[in-house]
Amino acid sequence: MKYFIKSESWLRPFANALPSAICLLWVYAGGFPAHAEERRVYQTDQYGSVQYHKPGFAIQSDGRIFETDSGGNKQYHKQQYKIKNGTVYDADSGGSIQYHKASLSIQADGQIFQKDRYGNILFGKDHFVQKDDKIYQADGLGNIQYQKPGFKVVAPR
Repeated sequence: MKYFIKSESWLRPFANALPSAICLLWVYAGGFPAHAEERRVYQTDQYGSVQYHKPGFAIQSDGRIFETDSGGNKQYHKQQYKIKNGTVYDADSGGSIQYHKASLSIQADGQIFQKDRYGNILFGKDHFVQKDDKIYQADGLGNIQYQKPGFKVVAPR
Protein backbone atom coordinates (compact mmCIF):
# COMPACT_ATOMS: atom_id res chain seq x y z
CA MET A 1 0.00 0.00 0.00
CA LYS A 2 2.85 2.39 0.77
CA TYR A 3 4.15 2.01 -2.78
CA PHE A 4 0.70 2.74 -4.18
CA ILE A 5 0.41 5.82 -1.97
CA LYS A 6 3.81 7.09 -3.09
CA SER A 7 2.66 6.80 -6.71
CA GLU A 8 -0.47 8.85 -6.01
CA SER A 9 0.78 12.35 -5.19
CA TRP A 10 -2.33 13.43 -3.25
CA LEU A 11 -1.83 10.50 -0.83
CA ARG A 12 1.85 11.05 0.01
CA PRO A 13 1.29 12.92 3.30
CA PHE A 14 -0.69 9.94 4.56
CA ALA A 15 1.67 7.13 3.49
CA ASN A 16 1.69 5.50 6.93
CA ALA A 17 -1.68 6.59 8.27
CA LEU A 18 -4.02 6.11 5.33
CA PRO A 19 -5.03 2.44 5.64
CA SER A 20 -5.59 2.76 9.36
CA ALA A 21 -7.73 5.85 8.98
CA ILE A 22 -9.91 4.13 6.43
CA CYS A 23 -10.56 1.36 8.86
CA LEU A 24 -11.35 3.67 11.74
CA LEU A 25 -14.44 4.67 9.81
CA TRP A 26 -15.64 1.13 10.32
CA VAL A 27 -15.14 1.41 14.08
CA TYR A 28 -16.83 4.80 14.28
CA ALA A 29 -19.75 3.71 12.10
CA GLY A 30 -20.71 0.96 14.53
CA GLY A 31 -18.81 -2.10 13.37
CA PHE A 32 -20.42 -5.38 12.41
CA PRO A 33 -23.22 -7.48 13.77
CA ALA A 34 -21.98 -10.97 14.70
CA HIS A 35 -23.36 -12.53 11.49
CA ALA A 36 -22.34 -9.77 9.06
CA GLU A 37 -20.30 -10.19 5.92
CA GLU A 38 -17.06 -8.36 5.47
CA ARG A 39 -17.21 -4.81 4.18
CA ARG A 40 -15.14 -3.16 1.52
CA VAL A 41 -13.57 0.29 1.57
CA TYR A 42 -13.01 1.99 -1.78
CA GLN A 43 -11.39 5.22 -2.83
CA THR A 44 -13.57 8.05 -4.09
CA ASP A 45 -12.68 10.82 -6.51
CA GLN A 46 -13.03 14.51 -5.67
CA TYR A 47 -16.71 14.36 -6.74
CA GLY A 48 -17.55 11.51 -4.36
CA SER A 49 -17.85 8.75 -6.98
CA VAL A 50 -16.66 5.35 -5.78
CA GLN A 51 -13.63 4.10 -7.71
CA TYR A 52 -14.23 0.33 -7.82
CA HIS A 53 -11.37 -0.17 -10.29
CA LYS A 54 -8.75 1.01 -7.77
CA PRO A 55 -7.29 -0.99 -4.86
CA GLY A 56 -9.21 -0.92 -1.59
CA PHE A 57 -9.55 -2.76 1.71
CA ALA A 58 -11.59 -5.65 3.10
CA ILE A 59 -12.65 -5.41 6.76
CA GLN A 60 -13.59 -8.67 8.43
CA SER A 61 -16.01 -8.98 11.34
CA ASP A 62 -13.13 -9.86 13.72
CA GLY A 63 -11.44 -6.51 13.01
CA ARG A 64 -8.74 -7.75 10.62
CA ILE A 65 -8.13 -5.56 7.61
CA PHE A 66 -6.61 -6.67 4.31
CA GLU A 67 -5.59 -4.65 1.29
CA THR A 68 -7.35 -5.79 -1.89
CA ASP A 69 -6.33 -5.42 -5.51
CA SER A 70 -8.56 -3.81 -8.13
CA GLY A 71 -10.28 -7.18 -8.68
CA GLY A 72 -11.23 -7.46 -5.01
CA ASN A 73 -8.73 -10.23 -4.15
CA LYS A 74 -7.19 -9.99 -0.69
CA GLN A 75 -3.45 -9.33 -0.70
CA TYR A 76 -2.35 -11.51 2.22
CA HIS A 77 1.34 -10.76 1.57
CA LYS A 78 0.86 -7.01 2.13
CA GLN A 79 0.66 -5.16 5.45
CA GLN A 80 -2.42 -6.09 7.49
CA TYR A 81 -4.17 -4.15 10.23
CA LYS A 82 -6.24 -4.96 13.31
CA ILE A 83 -8.85 -2.88 15.12
CA LYS A 84 -8.78 -3.04 18.91
CA ASN A 85 -10.48 -0.71 21.40
CA GLY A 86 -11.05 2.09 18.88
CA THR A 87 -7.44 2.09 17.68
CA VAL A 88 -6.10 0.62 14.46
CA TYR A 89 -2.75 -1.14 14.75
CA ASP A 90 -0.41 -2.74 12.23
CA ALA A 91 -0.61 -6.55 12.38
CA ASP A 92 1.51 -9.39 11.10
CA SER A 93 0.25 -12.08 8.71
CA GLY A 94 -1.07 -14.11 11.66
CA GLY A 95 -3.15 -11.22 12.95
CA SER A 96 -0.94 -10.41 15.95
CA ILE A 97 -0.83 -6.71 16.76
CA GLN A 98 2.49 -4.91 16.40
CA TYR A 99 2.27 -2.48 19.30
CA HIS A 100 5.70 -0.97 18.64
CA LYS A 101 4.50 0.72 15.45
CA ALA A 102 2.49 3.92 15.04
CA SER A 103 -1.32 3.69 15.10
CA LEU A 104 -4.40 5.86 14.66
CA SER A 105 -7.19 6.84 16.98
CA ILE A 106 -10.58 8.42 16.42
CA GLN A 107 -11.92 11.23 18.57
CA ALA A 108 -15.57 11.64 19.59
CA ASP A 109 -16.01 14.46 17.05
CA GLY A 110 -15.01 12.17 14.15
CA GLN A 111 -11.45 13.41 13.70
CA ILE A 112 -8.87 10.70 13.12
CA PHE A 113 -5.39 11.47 14.43
CA GLN A 114 -2.06 9.72 14.08
CA LYS A 115 -0.45 8.40 17.26
CA ASP A 116 3.25 7.78 17.75
CA ARG A 117 4.49 4.42 18.94
CA TYR A 118 4.15 5.56 22.56
CA GLY A 119 0.45 6.38 22.13
CA ASN A 120 0.80 10.18 22.04
CA ILE A 121 -1.62 11.89 19.65
CA LEU A 122 0.07 14.05 17.02
CA PHE A 123 -2.42 16.95 16.78
CA GLY A 124 -0.44 19.25 14.48
CA LYS A 125 -0.21 16.73 11.62
CA ASP A 126 -2.56 16.37 8.68
CA HIS A 127 -5.34 14.01 9.62
CA PHE A 128 -8.77 12.74 8.54
CA VAL A 129 -12.33 13.65 9.40
CA GLN A 130 -15.14 11.09 9.29
CA LYS A 131 -18.64 12.23 8.33
CA ASP A 132 -21.44 9.74 7.73
CA ASP A 133 -19.96 6.92 5.62
CA LYS A 134 -17.13 8.97 4.10
CA ILE A 135 -13.63 9.95 5.19
CA TYR A 136 -12.17 13.28 4.13
CA GLN A 137 -8.62 14.58 4.37
CA ALA A 138 -8.08 17.53 6.71
CA ASP A 139 -5.22 19.94 7.24
CA GLY A 140 -3.37 20.42 10.54
CA LEU A 141 -5.98 22.94 11.71
CA GLY A 142 -8.90 20.57 11.13
CA ASN A 143 -10.26 22.17 7.95
CA ILE A 144 -11.84 19.53 5.73
CA GLN A 145 -10.34 19.34 2.24
CA TYR A 146 -13.53 18.54 0.28
CA GLN A 147 -11.80 19.01 -3.07
CA LYS A 148 -9.41 16.11 -2.38
CA PRO A 149 -10.32 12.46 -2.95
CA GLY A 150 -11.49 10.46 0.05
CA PHE A 151 -12.87 7.03 0.95
CA LYS A 152 -16.21 5.34 1.42
CA VAL A 153 -17.35 2.09 3.05
CA VAL A 154 -19.71 0.09 0.85
CA ALA A 155 -21.65 -3.10 1.38
CA PRO A 156 -20.41 -6.24 -0.38
CA ARG A 157 -21.44 -6.57 -4.01
